[in-house]
Amino acid sequence: MGKKVNQICSFFVYPIIKEFPFFALFLFIFSSELIPFAIEMINDFSPLWTRSLLGRIGIILLYDYIFTSLIAHTGSKTLKYIFYVVVLLLYGINLFLLLNFNYRISLNVLILLLETNSREASEFMDGYLLSDSSLTVYWKITLRLLAIIILEFVYNRYIVHRIVEKKRLTHILFVPVLLMCIWGIVSYSTVVRICQHTTTEEFFNQQMMEIIKPKDPISSTILSVYGLFIVGHEMENAIETTKNLKNIPLVDKSDSLNVILVIGESFNKWHTELYGYDHKTTPGLSRESQNGNLFIFNDAVCPFCLTSPSMKGLLSSNSISDGEAWSDYPFFPAIFKAAQYNVYFWDNQRTFNNTEPYSISLNSYLYNEEIINLSYTATNDSSFTYDDELINSFEKKVKSYSDHNLIIFHLMGQHYNAQERFPHDKRFLHFTADSIHRKEPYLKDREKRQHIADYDNAILYNDYVIQHILNLFREKNTVMVFLTDHGEETYDYKDSMYRNYEGMTKGWIKHIHSIPFMVWCSDTYIKNHEKTVEAIKNSTERSFMTDNLCQLLFHLGEIESDYYIPERDVISDRFVPRKRIIEDVIKYEKYDYDEIKNQQ
Repeated sequence: MGKKVNQICSFFVYPIIKEFPFFALFLFIFSSELIPFAIEMINDFSPLWTRSLLGRIGIILLYDYIFTSLIAHTGSKTLKYIFYVVVLLLYGINLFLLLNFNYRISLNVLILLLETNSREASEFMDGYLLSDSSLTVYWKITLRLLAIIILEFVYNRYIVHRIVEKKRLTHILFVPVLLMCIWGIVSYSTVVRICQHTTTEEFFNQQMMEIIKPKDPISSTILSVYGLFIVGHEMENAIETTKNLKNIPLVDKSDSLNVILVIGESFNKWHTELYGYDHKTTPGLSRESQNGNLFIFNDAVCPFCLTSPSMKGLLSSNSISDGEAWSDYPFFPAIFKAAQYNVYFWDNQRTFNNTEPYSISLNSYLYNEEIINLSYTATNDSSFTYDDELINSFEKKVKSYSDHNLIIFHLMGQHYNAQERFPHDKRFLHFTADSIHRKEPYLKDREKRQHIADYDNAILYNDYVIQHILNLFREKNTVMVFLTDHGEETYDYKDSMYRNYEGMTKGWIKHIHSIPFMVWCSDTYIKNHEKTVEAIKNSTERSFMTDNLCQLLFHLGEIESDYYIPERDVISDRFVPRKRIIEDVIKYEKYDYDEIKNQQ
């Protein structure tokens, strides 16, 4: 009996004694980020916070013990080296994201990674590879690597052989190790509960409901990869829904009609004189407004701050405010095509890395073979450095605009890095650091003022691109809607740029979620659709959210079907304002936009 007890004690305790350097360094590397959380908990004690902190430590200890046991019981040095590399790699990636973007390893980071093309990756590397934050990551990893080498050498050379066979030490450590394992298993049940869900809504809600928030790099990676499978399933469902369209009447083709949708990128509306900016960054659109062809909507809100969820919401026929999931409703361009429209989709963010059948990336959805057949008459087959080259491509390929056409342009707009989004010639190098006269202390830095000037120049170029589009259709029966997927920040209300998330504040929602939205009508369209134009004029002060964009387009495109819901159409006299739900895609929390906007 005593021998059996000794064997059990030895089995549980041996890994920690034999591989103590790995156990200690694993715990230190992954738990060090909990120190600020622990300090905050001490200053503002709460039983829930205590339970959350202890649970997160328990999960880390469980991973630590599992890894250490595998190394000790297999006796494989190769496995130990692999585990050290994995630990340092996950730690480094998480720290890099945290210091540069205030993000962690998450589902959205994986989505962004999958959606990043080679050009964006190159620009990203140029911007962040040698940043101050990145250099901090490198030296911290180096210090931990040195600690690994020194501790492994000292422990294995001078200590381990003295204690590994001591039964008394084994007996002393058995109970703490057993309690540690039980503690870790109980804490890890959080991850198990989260991974029992099969929809993103339930998946994210469960994360919010849990007291223990498993944010260590290993748990984050597990949850993110599982999330990919869920989202992949939803995309498959969205494709199936689009295939089964019902009751789509054909449009009346007695006259031709062009409905154009231009989707910008990272456009901060407070950087255009159309919304009160002190620089004239959109002279062309301003002329259209003065001439009575352009109508500016002043209170449009986008639900997300990232391209992928925003685009899915824009191009699906669901309503987020009504609790509808994008994957349960058809892709609206397919509805136009079913109504006998020609549908052209020219996308300057297109990539062709669709190697997995159920890839969750946005582009794999937009260019799924079945979606292409159901939704598009033609698409572009390459991307371009500048957006106007995309319009040139369209102009060369599509020679006729007869019948009814839905034409969608998805631009690069002001996407990071803004200075790369416009040709550097005299026409667009209009603003300089000297043009920026703001007085914030952090803008004493000339380089930061130049970033603002580059962003304004990118908007100036965007205005030029839109004028090119309008000139193609100016003499035709045409209506155009312009909006952006989300806004942007460029030292607008704090010392940061490129959506460095620090909470759902009034400044954040103003610059990121309050977006430009406008409708342009050609003279022919104004003459032929007086009632519709009057409805547009009367709706510019309405508060609405862009997830119901398709309802406006159905109205403009004169598509009558079960999918058109006038209560969601911002220019309909039956329009009903809805609660505008915006989402924090880092923490997956939902907020009422107007509640935050109206906070004192």
